Amino acid sequence: MASSLLMISSRGCSRGGGRRGLEWVAGSGSHGMLRSNSPSTNLAVISNSNACWTFSFARRKANDDSQQQERSTIVGSAALLAAAAFGATFYNASTRCSSVETTSTPPRPMATSMALADTSNPFIQQRDVPAFTFEPAQHRSKARAARQKGEPYDISVRAIKGGRVTMEDEYYVAEGGRFVAVFDGHGGGGVSQFLKRNLYQEICKQLKEKHWEQSELEGSQASVSRHNSKRKKGEVPSVFTHVSALKSAFEVIDQMVLANDQLGYQGSTAVAVLVHENTDGLRTLLSANVGDSRAILSRNGKAINLTRDHKPNDETEKARILAMGETIEWDRYSKVHRVRNLSLSRAIGDRYAKPIVTGEVEIKHYPVTDDDEFVLLASDGLWDVMESDDVVRFVHQRIQEELARVGRDDAEAYRLVLRKNMAKFVAREAIRRGSGDNVCVCMVWLNDLEK
Repeated sequence: MASSLLMISSRGCSRGGGRRGLEWVAGSGSHGMLRSNSPSTNLAVISNSNACWTFSFARRKANDDSQQQERSTIVGSAALLAAAAFGATFYNASTRCSSVETTSTPPRPMATSMALADTSNPFIQQRDVPAFTFEPAQHRSKARAARQKGEPYDISVRAIKGGRVTMEDEYYVAEGGRFVAVFDGHGGGGVSQFLKRNLYQEICKQLKEKHWEQSELEGSQASVSRHNSKRKKGEVPSVFTHVSALKSAFEVIDQMVLANDQLGYQGSTAVAVLVHENTDGLRTLLSANVGDSRAILSRNGKAINLTRDHKPNDETEKARILAMGETIEWDRYSKVHRVRNLSLSRAIGDRYAKPIVTGEVEIKHYPVTDDDEFVLLASDGLWDVMESDDVVRFVHQRIQEELARVGRDDAEAYRLVLRKNMAKFVAREAIRRGSGDNVCVCMVWLNDLEK
């Protein structure tokens, strides 16, 4: 089995970039390693052989001319946990999705849980690959070719616990980034966790049923039984079918939450973006939103809101609420408008606030163009301190600044690293700007890096 994890960057590595920063030490197709050019610095290897994870790391002995390493290895399911505890950020070359990091620092691995590894590792001698060459070339492909094969998009995710007592933000990524969602819970994390576990599964269930119904309506399978029917090879459910499935899935999930007595005073936002790809390669973005989390699209360096924030002071929401005889109050302490003591006008759950705070989903669709760069979803912890244009501007400026620090030869490979870490940069920028809420950011890059 080929390796799934090929890259690691350690906290101990220098951020100086270029030849004085990180150096890729080449290995076989099932391993990968980064090392730092500074003394007494961590270097690490992670691999997957026959479905068994292995994580090993070493420390150079300071002031040792022989450059000997003290190596330790952890094998099995504990390897991934050990990598996180080690302080590494690792990138998944098979799904091209970066790991998630929170502000809470996990404990370092216990020495008693490690076994001494063989120091004669063949990677140590192979040092002729330039710095920042983090991913072997064979794992890269142009966006069009990757989409035709159903390969994943470049994805970056970060969930950071801010000033809240508990972390109630959740996210979900599926189909290699073709479905991504963010859930911001309130009153507890029960509803957001429920959405993470069940929303996508319900969408798939509804999509299967709607697709069969649509095919039967069009007369393509009118004489074939439901359970024995076989769709045309390569047939893709239409955008209309996806919209119908999204709407039905959100309705079913909301009713399931409302029927749960333990979640009567809990709720959550839900924002999701689905990338629809037809057989001709044309793509359409479908956004589904309930609440004040937001999804945006970067098109040629400009921000396009894929969703509308469901706030009590929004003109459409305000008219609906007032027409039902409800009042909207201004919270002078928090400086937000509230209805039924909530600062949002739509949510999954919140049984006590229904039907004023509705769970009706709002779905929009946007065709993807060649100028589209990335989609970004985030909880309101980001949008409280940054506008959509601010976020897009920050992403592009950060990329330009980081690339300016490395040489031209290293820029191409480093660009992929920046993509993987960009959600972390955005989330931390929100905290730096004073956001007191939890922040969850998910990014899907629609265009691929050229070779």
